[in-house]
Amino acid sequence: MQNTKHYVARLLSGLLERPDQVVVWWRAQPIRAGDLARAVVTAASVLRGQGVGRGSTVALLLGNTPDMLIARYATNLVGATAIQPQTFNAVNALDRISVDVQAAMLTDANTALLIVDGQNLDRARALSAQMGSRPRLASMTPLSAPDGAEVVALSSNQGVEPFDLTAAVSASTALVTYTSGSSGQPKGVTRSFAVIGRVLTHFENSVLRPVVLITTPLHGQTASLMSDMAFAQEGIVVLLDGFDAGAVLEAIPKYRVTRICVAPPQLYQLVDHPARATTDTSSLLQILYTGCAASPQRIARALEAFGPILTQAYGMTEAMGITTLTPPEHATPRLLTTVGKPLPIVELTIRDPATDEAVPEGRTGEICVRSPFVMDGYWRDPEATARALRGGWLHTGDVGYLDATGHLHLVDRLASMIKSRGIKVYPATVEDVLLAHPTVAQAAVYRVVDKDEVEHVHATVVPQRGRSIDPAELRLHLEHKLSATHVPAQIEVRDTLPALDSGKPDKRRLSLEAERAAGWRAAEG
Repeated sequence: MQNTKHYVARLLSGLLERPDQVVVWWRAQPIRAGDLARAVVTAASVLRGQGVGRGSTVALLLGNTPDMLIARYATNLVGATAIQPQTFNAVNALDRISVDVQAAMLTDANTALLIVDGQNLDRARALSAQMGSRPRLASMTPLSAPDGAEVVALSSNQGVEPFDLTAAVSASTALVTYTSGSSGQPKGVTRSFAVIGRVLTHFENSVLRPVVLITTPLHGQTASLMSDMAFAQEGIVVLLDGFDAGAVLEAIPKYRVTRICVAPPQLYQLVDHPARATTDTSSLLQILYTGCAASPQRIARALEAFGPILTQAYGMTEAMGITTLTPPEHATPRLLTTVGKPLPIVELTIRDPATDEAVPEGRTGEICVRSPFVMDGYWRDPEATARALRGGWLHTGDVGYLDATGHLHLVDRLASMIKSRGIKVYPATVEDVLLAHPTVAQAAVYRVVDKDEVEHVHATVVPQRGRSIDPAELRLHLEHKLSATHVPAQIEVRDTLPALDSGKPDKRRLSLEAERAAGWRAAEG
């Protein structure tokens, strides 16, 4: 790959060196490297002709399609900042961020242009109506806006000057990716052109020609990073519109997939799917699971089903990867309760949240990290940026401790801590014990606040396939393993948990639903 400074120019140079190689599969349609590169260059030409360049912000309202990749690369190629608001939820297609929240994101970014596809055109119209100034609309293919507004087609460069890769423009901020919002309003995490370039340099020679299956939204960090790495490693990206266990198992042998990334609940679905036992998964070299607490018993079953190819990753939008639990480490049962050791590029320390001083081994505190891949800051929020990056460390807001072997034990989010009867209760501690019970497949523990502002511990659990859950038995289990204070005031049993697009349980929703059901919060709250 040509070692140019601009990350998109580097990727496109590599694609143009192998123009006939299939690099993307989408809905059984192959896209060749040369065609993908030319589509990016064409779109960049049109964007430049529309006056988009350094200092511009472009919002990408696109699904899990090749258009999303093309739009991001073209936007960055001309030096503009790509805003990636959440467009769909990979776990629940009916769940998506509200128009009000999304409009606030785009207004704050002074969005000049919305790149949309057919399925997001109505959303773009609703957003434009709420924003102070109507941004222009563009699409990769010709579209007609419902209100008759012009939609610029980025696939036709008639009348505009062709874009030369040597003219690629860098700026300070390449991407703004929004967090999942698991602890409140989503925050825009900024990533510079330089950081993305360092990521590609670090990973481009690690594995050659991977076949990466992507089911998570391309507006998220994990999917966009996996796509970039696959192209840098001369590999192939297989795009699915969302996660469906049957579709994933069908795609693995069809495309000889070598790597997938899933949330733990999705891994459980793959293990339990009736087609799994007869599916040829021999091409798989890595199943990466991340996003929320995993049941050690369920992970042990996944090891039996797929073999020693599981890797657990702990990371966050603000820091990318932080720790990993490697495939060999999965063979040691006691390590399944950890999230592994820090990556070689990561410095990790545990600090007292009150004093910011480092704490000794085995002591719980806030996880703080330094790495070349830490965010530049929060989009247009200097105060939050200063708090998060104080002292040269990213203060993650996560609580954990390091054991004698250097493995990280993740306890919870600082913001998730519940003050129950004067005692600090971390939901993840309770979840770990619930997940260790043989009847529980998934668990979410969360704070519920009553009308007197008193905090209560609540839990929602999903049973193992073919098992039933007795809440009274779970209460005794928790009291025995932890204490009476850790026992939830209510344990609700559901077939599924509501989820954020990252795959994490949507605890905010569960809290709101519980408070409304008790009459402690108005229905519109």
